[in-house]
Amino acid sequence: MIEIKKINVLSLAKIIALVWIFFGFILGIGVGLLSFVFGNIIGGTLLTLAPWPSAWLGIGGFILVPVILGLIGFITGLLTGWFYNLLSWWVGGIQIELDSDEND
Repeated sequence: MIEIKKINVLSLAKIIALVWIFFGFILGIGVGLLSFVFGNIIGGTLLTLAPWPSAWLGIGGFILVPVILGLIGFITGLLTGWFYNLLSWWVGGIQIELDSDEND
């Protein structure tokens, strides 16, 4: 058994931020499309406005959602790594079993 005693906090934060940015792009596409489509429908019928405000809202959703989720992911990674390092000395680190291939 191998035990992970300490995690590099900044490394973990960067990885988690990248994962959250990826999910943010997926979510941002949905938010952007919904904002664009429903903004045109509601804005065009109720308010008789040009569709451009909803287009900017859709583009903003596609850009802002990944950025916001990336920042949240980075902060979450920092806190997770910090708490892991803080508690791993007390309860022990994560134990993993690795199998090496002797033929290599």
